[in-house]
Amino acid sequence: MAVNYLYSTQFCFDVIANLPYDLIAFGWIKDSNINSALYVLGLTRTVKMIRVVWVLVYFRKQEQKLHAGFACMWFSLACPHGTPESCLSPSWVSGSTDPSVVSVPALVSNGEWTCSEWSIYVQSLYWTVTTMTTTGYGDITAKNDGERVFALFTMIIGVLFYAYVSGLF
Repeated sequence: MAVNYLYSTQFCFDVIANLPYDLIAFGWIKDSNINSALYVLGLTRTVKMIRVVWVLVYFRKQEQKLHAGFACMWFSLACPHGTPESCLSPSWVSGSTDPSVVSVPALVSNGEWTCSEWSIYVQSLYWTVTTMTTTGYGDITAKNDGERVFALFTMIIGVLFYAYVSGLF
């Protein structure tokens, strides 16, 4: 790993960005020419901005990994074994249009709930968090309890991350 890093272009940029330019500038320039030394130090700050490029590349790679991971988890909730036969019937993959999945009047039969209290709680929490996080009700929506719990987890993590980042600035 270290040998690969030594031969990469990133190593060259890191060496340039981490040189002690202040010591070099003050060592080469005489005391009478302090303005030149300060000018050289100002230029070195622009060289250190090279790090920003590598940070952006790093975050872009991490974002792609997160997208792939969440997509795999979301799909595995709908199709646990990865085959069309294993897809759960009320799922976004199967394209179910069953109105009882999200319609509250369809969940009530003769004044009694037709689903468990857990399912009612998950549906209510899913609707509340989806509304509050302003992610909307797009093309791909959770249609069973497993998908709803995963979507809730994802939205809450997203909100916490946003709150943390906005709290830093």
